[in-house]
Amino acid sequence: MHKYIEAYFKNFKFKHELKFFQKKIDFIYLDEKNRIHAIELKIKDWKSALYQIDTNQLFAHYAYLGIWHEHEKLVPKSIFRKFGFGLLSVNKENCDLLIKPKKSSILDKNLSTQIKTRIYEEYI
Repeated sequence: MHKYIEAYFKNFKFKHELKFFQKKIDFIYLDEKNRIHAIELKIKDWKSALYQIDTNQLFAHYAYLGIWHEHEKLVPKSIFRKFGFGLLSVNKENCDLLIKPKKSSILDKNLSTQIKTRIYEEYI
């Protein structure tokens, strides 16, 4: 799924598999306003991503699940809306935004700055 999401976000500064303490963020990018978007990618098992998405709100302005399009119907959208998580449907040609995320209310500016620095290092 990485190559498909990378193609969709090619105009942004991004990084795959960014290490964050004991975990790795599947895909992370900076938008035109320098805000961090963190995406956890899953083929089918959306439940295993919930903790990761929640943790990503510590450093990312917006946190998402990117799920393979064939399995998007398995995801209970009410849970994602309740917690402010975004939901992307990923296929070979496109990423469709199914649920727009809410801005993180637990963002730690120091962690956010550290993550931005690590993304920018890829483009030096």
